[in-house]
Amino acid sequence: MLSFSPYSFGMGYFYLVPQKNQIYTAILVDSSNRKLAVKMLPKTYDDGYVLQVEKSSGSIHANVFSSGEYGEVSLVVHSRNQIIYSEKHTIKDGKTFFHVDFEKLEEGISLFTVFDPTGKPVCERLFFKQPKPVDIEFICPQKVKTRQKVLLPFSFNEINDAECSISVYHSDDLSDHKQADIQSYNLLTSDLRGNIENPSFYLMNSDSAIIAADNLMLTHGWRRFRWNDVLEDTFFQNHFCLNITDKL
Repeated sequence: MLSFSPYSFGMGYFYLVPQKNQIYTAILVDSSNRKLAVKMLPKTYDDGYVLQVEKSSGSIHANVFSSGEYGEVSLVVHSRNQIIYSEKHTIKDGKTFFHVDFEKLEEGISLFTVFDPTGKPVCERLFFKQPKPVDIEFICPQKVKTRQKVLLPFSFNEINDAECSISVYHSDDLSDHKQADIQSYNLLTSDLRGNIENPSFYLMNSDSAIIAADNLMLTHGWRRFRWNDVLEDTFFQNHFCLNITDKL
């Protein structure tokens, strides 16, 4: 029996090491012992890979585990179509470890992908790096008359060159900070499926936002590999906007 607590927005996690030939069922029970949900977990496989990604002391530890000796595996990390890291390691005793420099990661989502000895992608993991806060200083006049022209100087304290735009809103229009904006779209929601509640929260540099973002990567970000397709070597079929099937 395992226990966990939802951290933010109803998402949490727990660790489970599945055993061969075992069927697992998740029964969600609250603190009052009320049964909330029952879900059959996916079937466990005798063969496969597991990728575990964790941040520690300025580096990212990417640990690859396998159910047997699978020879040399590759780890590729990329973001926005740019390869950030690529290394090959040999699996020994069912495991191998990669270390990625955290500072080399782009802000936003990076994709960690493991390739088997034949070059086939076998598992992936998304990792989110919070953007650095931009220190902007505005010099605002104390009082402004109606329809008075306003000169609003501002400066970036840590940036020499920048391209930016400025919008002016009435303060009442900014009461809801949970809506998506350009930054949250570019760094977060554009790479994920489904609706993301309060996307701007995940961009904050706080312990709670970092943990919540990692939970978000584990839920909304798990999307590409189905082990049935990997094991059966299923060929991807292109889908076009208009498909017509008939006999000649």
